[in-house]
Amino acid sequence: MNFLKNQTENAVRSVTDLNKAMTLVDMTMSNMSGSSLYSLKQQSLSMAKDLSAATKTVTDAVTIYANENESVSSMLNKAQPTVLLSAASGMSSSSSADAIQGILNQFNLSEDQAMHVADTVEKLSSEIALDFSKGCDTISQSIATSGSVVNEAGMNFEKYAALVSTTAEKTRVSGSQIGNAFKTIFSRISRSKDGLTTDAEMSDAEAALKSVGVSVRRADGDLRDISDTLDDLNKVCIMQ
Repeated sequence: MNFLKNQTENAVRSVTDLNKAMTLVDMTMSNMSGSSLYSLKQQSLSMAKDLSAATKTVTDAVTIYANENESVSSMLNKAQPTVLLSAASGMSSSSSADAIQGILNQFNLSEDQAMHVADTVEKLSSEIALDFSKGCDTISQSIATSGSVVNEAGMNFEKYAALVSTTAEKTRVSGSQIGNAFKTIFSRISRSKDGLTTDAEMSDAEAALKSVGVSVRRADGDLRDISDTLDDLNKVCIMQ
């Protein structure tokens, strides 16, 4: 009897959540037809079933992306990786959406890369000796804090995410701390390339990297590519 009661309550709750979400979508997207709204409703239910997710988790993700510039397919395409990252990391749908959208924006990735972003974060988190949910959150926070600076410096999302995950495993500090640290490193190296750093700043940066066996210059004295420098730094972190 208790099982039947719980099942009934869950079903009622799912229907209520779904109807509330569709009402919100309808209010937000005035140009959506009734047939499109019905299609969104049915596909949201199917997604919840396919992903073994709560209906509310899916509808929360769908409503996040509801605006006049979206179609049913684009909303669902964005909702799916959001739901998966939310379920894996324990983050709310809103936090997961912010993380994915932030990474896409900071690294100038197209929207169809959203699933790739979620998959990358989850894969890297599963490969480090850190609680899986915490790893997802830490990697996402780090990139949200420093992604645009890293992208401008010339490192791609995948390589930076791997560097961040290794750092998170070794240091056990928060994502914002890791992000701010790398933001400072990348900013100074980028500034040095443009001749904007002082001699003292450059000397300190070079000395710090040299102390762990990493050189920022080539044999001819010119600065190495930032990705190569940080690849060497990553290797040092892995060996320690």
